[in-house]
Amino acid sequence: ASFNALYSGYKYSAKVRDRVFELTKTQFRILTRQKCVYCGSEPKNVYHRKNTNGPYICNGIDRVDNSVGYTKDNCVPCCKFCNRAKGIETTKNFIAWLGRVRTFGG
Repeated sequence: ASFNALYSGYKYSAKVRDRVFELTKTQFRILTRQKCVYCGSEPKNVYHRKNTNGPYICNGIDRVDNSVGYTKDNCVPCCKFCNRAKGIETTKNFIAWLGRVRTFGG
């Protein structure tokens, strides 16, 4: 299924980048089905693999501390826009930036 392909992709990417990946499939599913913790966006990424039973609608996963891998305590649901914007910033710096955008962004 598309979910399994996405889960495997995250695990493989973590391995290639020498990051631990300790999330169970259940934990992964729960995280990716939640609203983005930063902006409240509902899951809307459409992940579809060829020859599967259909798409998996999800958000991504942000590692709160980018020096740590995918552990239950280090992962939060995150939309692709916030994940890209946060990049390697700390959560504290990213949230401060969001505040400035809200104040001055028009």
